[in-house]
Amino acid sequence: MFLRLVLTFLIIYVIFFSSPLTEIKNDLNIRRFKLAKMIMGSETEYAILVKGASDARPDNSAAYLLLKKCPYPFFSRSHLYGWRRRDGDFQIEAERMARLLAGPEHLTAEDKEWFQEHFDLPLSQRSEALIGALGLLLENGSRFYVDMSHPEFSTAEVTNARDLILYEKAGEIIVEASRRKASAELGQEIKIYKNNSDGKGSSYACHENYLVPASLFREITRESMMSSEWYRQYYERNCRNGASSNRGSLAGIFAAFLITRQIFCGAGKIGVEREKSESCYLREQKFRHFTGRSERCGEYVESDIVDSVTSKTSNGVETEETPATPVDKDAYRFQISQRADFFTRLYSAETTRERGIINTRDRSYLNDFDFSRLHVIIGDSNMAEWSIFLKTGVTALILDWLSSGFAERLGHLAFKEPVKALREISFDLTCKKAVIKLANGTTVSALDVQKELLKAVKEYRGNNLTSVEADVIEKWSYALDALERDPSLLDDKLDWRIKKRIFERYLVKCGANWDNCGRKTIKTKKSGVAENLGCWLKQLDIEYHNINPDTGVYHVLQNQGAIKRIVSDEEISNAVGNPPTDTRAYIRGMAARHLKELITDMHWHILEIHGLGRVQLDPFDCTKGIVDVLLKKFK
Repeated sequence: MFLRLVLTFLIIYVIFFSSPLTEIKNDLNIRRFKLAKMIMGSETEYAILVKGASDARPDNSAAYLLLKKCPYPFFSRSHLYGWRRRDGDFQIEAERMARLLAGPEHLTAEDKEWFQEHFDLPLSQRSEALIGALGLLLENGSRFYVDMSHPEFSTAEVTNARDLILYEKAGEIIVEASRRKASAELGQEIKIYKNNSDGKGSSYACHENYLVPASLFREITRESMMSSEWYRQYYERNCRNGASSNRGSLAGIFAAFLITRQIFCGAGKIGVEREKSESCYLREQKFRHFTGRSERCGEYVESDIVDSVTSKTSNGVETEETPATPVDKDAYRFQISQRADFFTRLYSAETTRERGIINTRDRSYLNDFDFSRLHVIIGDSNMAEWSIFLKTGVTALILDWLSSGFAERLGHLAFKEPVKALREISFDLTCKKAVIKLANGTTVSALDVQKELLKAVKEYRGNNLTSVEADVIEKWSYALDALERDPSLLDDKLDWRIKKRIFERYLVKCGANWDNCGRKTIKTKKSGVAENLGCWLKQLDIEYHNINPDTGVYHVLQNQGAIKRIVSDEEISNAVGNPPTDTRAYIRGMAARHLKELITDMHWHILEIHGLGRVQLDPFDCTKGIVDVLLKKFK
């Protein structure tokens, strides 16, 4: 109890009393720290499936049931924010809640009537309002909510790629625990998949966020109002013959990086989805953005997965080819990225349609005009720790390099047709074909671009690296060397390589290949049912992303020791319940843990304590380090 009182006092003191905080910030040289610190996070939209559901377009009830059954402590803004749309007067709601916090005796007759009306609704009518538009703010500093019918998990802010693995994996554990409890209450099995496509032309995402200097954000996005034709003419004029372009080239360089980084962070996918089309592997029940696969096929996908991945025999699988069956040549084509099919332009502020390779949305959640939040939407949802680590760690290094002033000499890397390059690279499984046409007329491969960027970053940073950044550089170099010399070295590290190994091993067992798998049927001794081999592989593709540790393909492989890891289960377990210590997520998590009954509002950047008012949480200041310094002062 005493410790709780001390922590409560310190949290309030840090946040609401600026004089000692200013002194401490000066002692810690916070301003210099800001310039050297990259804050990042991720948002993962999960696919949700209710087994046996018959409603083609159900409401959000299943997704919200996950939030309701979350077994981990949280703070929810529903008591304030959830009613805003209904009453239209946020101040009245805040005053009501302040009176409630002061004690029931302070409630007016109107207050009591209002609470009775809103809190006595059936769950089916108030599920969304009860949870609140912002969902759950967890004690580990993360947020769990529903977005367009998808359960979505946003990690706490972290300062390095290794910590991001921990909190993204912690998110998987939290979502899975909620799924189990929700399934038990519903009486039907709910399944959750961490992937990016429903196989019918709909995509959901894993977004990344990076806190960058506002000047860099403006440079990267300032040409967004220009047409793509203008973009091509601009770079043809400024980058011809390899000449260095002006400052506008930063956008071209960053786009080139995003387009080519899929070679180490793509999640892999069977099929092409440039337009909505019917699919053969998801055909029983349909959820809004994800369609349920055949339960019959799923049974032996799950039960036979160990054999199908590890055995050298056909395991009782009979195959038969039907040459006359017409098959779309793209239906069973394997590609590196799950998201490449869904981008149509270089720039866009949209995230669900007309997506741009560079997203121009600027919603920073901070009160510091020197910084902006760069929203990266082009990445795949990754299961493999190596892929998460490289995706975010390399991107952070690239952004730091772009802001240095040393990047403009690589302006010649601007692509003439960025969207076309994105898709062509996704189909180049060698990563070495010169399929990219630059604005100066030369052609290069994705591997060429990444090697040039790696060299530039190493020259710029030298030995001025943190231990995590040094590990990122080492693994980045390793991945590029392996892709050039022996890609099989990555078959236990990168998602798309892991998948490719599984699929091709199974094709060999069945005496098939990518060209004829759509005309082959398979029959296992266990099921005794003939299934299209191509469709079966697509189901296997989906099951790779099942977050259930007992049946998900990725987890089965990991439990067998077939996946190379970076972090430990113990570290992930710690991240489930505790916030990072070096960002504002620490204060937010501690407030959710110790001040829950005093909080009248909280968001990423806001904390409001009853009787003390509202403050903006600086991403750099509200850390455990400052609390520790305060604790020493009071001792």
